[in-house]
Amino acid sequence: MLTVPQGVGKYRICAIDPGTDTMGLAVLDVDLRTCGLDLVSAYTSSGLRMSRKAPDSFTIHGDRWAKLFMHEQNILHWLRTYQPHALICESPFLGRFPQAFESLVECKATIRRALTQYDAFMPLETIDPPSAKSAVGALVKKGSKDNVKESILKLTHLNNLTGTPMESFDEHTIDAIAVGYYKYTLVRKWLLGEV
Repeated sequence: MLTVPQGVGKYRICAIDPGTDTMGLAVLDVDLRTCGLDLVSAYTSSGLRMSRKAPDSFTIHGDRWAKLFMHEQNILHWLRTYQPHALICESPFLGRFPQAFESLVECKATIRRALTQYDAFMPLETIDPPSAKSAVGALVKKGSKDNVKESILKLTHLNNLTGTPMESFDEHTIDAIAVGYYKYTLVRKWLLGEV
C-alpha cells in the first residue's frame, strides 16, 4: 500500500542504478492531482573519483570499500537534500559473473545503510532490471542499453527539469530514471484506483 503524507501535492521518488564505481541517481516528482511526472535531478556519481578525497580509506581498506563508503556518504547527502517519500533501486542480478553480483549485493547494503541513517522507517524498494526497462517500454534483450534511452526519450509526459538534455545522460543515469519510472507506474495505478 502506498502511503502519501497529508498536505503534500507531490510524491517524490529517489531512484538508484547501483554500482560500486558508477552509480546512477534520479529524482522524480509525481503530481498527486494530475499524475504528471517531473524529472527533478539525474546524474551519475563516481565512487573512484569521490574516494580520492579519502586516500587513507583507499589505502587501508582497498578500493571497493573506499568507493562504497563514499557512495554511502553521497547517498545520505542526496536523500537529505531531496527528502523523498520513496527510495527504489535496481536489485542485484546474478548472471554469468558471480563477482559482479557480490559487488552489487554490497552496493545494495551501502544504499540501505545510507537510507537507515536518513529514515530508519523508510523501506528500500527494489526492482529487477528487466522489469525496470520494460516499464519505460524498452524491449528487454541482451545489449539493449540504447533501447532504454530511446524509450525514455519517447515518454512525452516526462518533464525534464534538470537543465541537461536527456540525450546526454549516460547509461547509469538512464537506468536510474527507468527504475524511478517503474515506481511512478505503481503510484499512478494507485492514484487512478487501479490497484
